[in-house]
Amino acid sequence: MRAIFLKGETFQLGAKQLTGEKTHHLLNVVRIKVGQHILLLNGNGTRALSSVESISKKAVGLNITSVEEVENKKGLSIAFALPKKDAFESALRACVEVGANEIIVLSTERSQTYPIKEDRVQKILTAAIEQSNNPYEPRFEKLEIGDLDSSKYGQVVLATLAKGEGTSLKDSIEGTLLVIGPEGGLTDAEELNLLNRGAHALRVNVPILRTQTAIPFLSGYLLGNAVDC
Repeated sequence: MRAIFLKGETFQLGAKQLTGEKTHHLLNVVRIKVGQHILLLNGNGTRALSSVESISKKAVGLNITSVEEVENKKGLSIAFALPKKDAFESALRACVEVGANEIIVLSTERSQTYPIKEDRVQKILTAAIEQSNNPYEPRFEKLEIGDLDSSKYGQVVLATLAKGEGTSLKDSIEGTLLVIGPEGGLTDAEELNLLNRGAHALRVNVPILRTQTAIPFLSGYLLGNAVDC
């Protein structure tokens, strides 16, 4: 369903006016028509179903017919090493689409080093929320890999390229942090540091994955093996 992200807003049954940038997009890009349905999302778990009642050059009049609060299960957080710019934007979208509660972009020895534009990040997250109808906006953070606080999570799962035996994972996805290194992998020292702090090694028998591919693949693996999903 066509969705609009209105960050932090509250929704009530009845009439609501949309103006500004959102109206321009609906009128000139989407070409919305009277009678069509629009899903309103506030990023805090509220979903409101509305129908278009009126259209003018500067406003779209909506009628909100239902409001729903969606439970936040506080499931998966995703941390990934900063990839190239096009891959970075695709990775952000993938995180939203799989329902990540938190997105952490890591600076590692082998990651890219360009500055991240916060306004561009917000635009990508907004578009992905609207495309996926995700009721929650993920938290976004940038960290050095050495500053990653493993104690905040129920388990940390490290996707690794190293050979050897993996470790057993918990049956629940709740409170899980998935860590994905750069395409060349984390250094031995970086991996050892995470493993020594209790991270579980996850090895899958596939070729090297690009970041934007690894996120949905590994998230799906974890969600598929969780008994509470």
